[in-house]
Amino acid sequence: MHIPLATAALAAGHVMITQQYIQYDLTYDCKERTAIRWHYELGHDYHVAKRPKSYHLDPTLSKTCQQTSTKTYRHGYDRGHMVASEHMANSVEARREAHYMTNIAPQISSFHHGLWQQTEAIEACYRTLDGGIESFGGLKFNETDNDLFVESHGINTPDYWWKVITAKDTHGHAKVVAWMFPNRPDLGALDDYLVSVETIENQLDDGQGPIPVPSELKASQSKSSWPILASCYHDQGPSLASGLAIQVTDD
Repeated sequence: MHIPLATAALAAGHVMITQQYIQYDLTYDCKERTAIRWHYELGHDYHVAKRPKSYHLDPTLSKTCQQTSTKTYRHGYDRGHMVASEHMANSVEARREAHYMTNIAPQISSFHHGLWQQTEAIEACYRTLDGGIESFGGLKFNETDNDLFVESHGINTPDYWWKVITAKDTHGHAKVVAWMFPNRPDLGALDDYLVSVETIENQLDDGQGPIPVPSELKASQSKSSWPILASCYHDQGPSLASGLAIQVTDD
C-alpha cells in the first residue's frame, strides 16, 4: 500500500494537512473534515485501472479528520470528486486513492454531471499534448443554507468549486484557463463561469496563499473554454467535441 506523506500547518486555529498521494496532493482541513485545495499534473493516459466500485476512508489519516460516512449524500447531491477518478487511471492504487472520501465533497448532481465533467474532459484532452497539463482546484465555504450533511457525514457543503488549468501552446508559451462555479443547479453554459486566476485568489479566504501559477498569467481571463481537439477522445466529454484541430490559442 502506498502511504501518503503528510505535513501539517496551523491556519486560523485549523490544522491543515498536506496529503501527498501517488499522483495528486490535497490541502486538508482536519477540523472541517474536508480538503480545501488540490493539485496534480497529468501526462499521457495509459488507462490501466478500472473505476473502483466503492468509496473508502483514507487508512493513513485519523478518522477524527475524515467524513463520518462513505455513503452517498442524497438530496440532489453526488459524491463529487475533486481530483477526477478518470484522471488517475494510470495506476490501480492511484485510482483507489481517488476514491478516498478525503477526495470527495457534496456536489449538486446536475453540476457534477454537467459543467464539472466538461472541465475534466478538457483536462483529459490537453494532457495528451507535449508537456501535459497542471491542474489546481479548491472549494469555498461561505453559506449555510445547503449544509445538509453535517449530521450524516460531518461535513459542510462547499458553496463554490474552482479550477485552474495550465498548459503550453504549440509555441511553448504558457496558457491558463480558470473557472469558479457556484455549487447550485441550473448553471447554464461553461463559459459563463470563466474567470481569471486573480479573481479566484481575491475570493479565497482559506489562508493558503496565492495559487502557484506564473504571475504573468494571473490577470488573464480566457475568452472561451479550451475546445476539445479533434485528436482527443474522452468518454466524459463527447458533447464538447468540436471536430476542429485547434491548439490553445492566445487570449
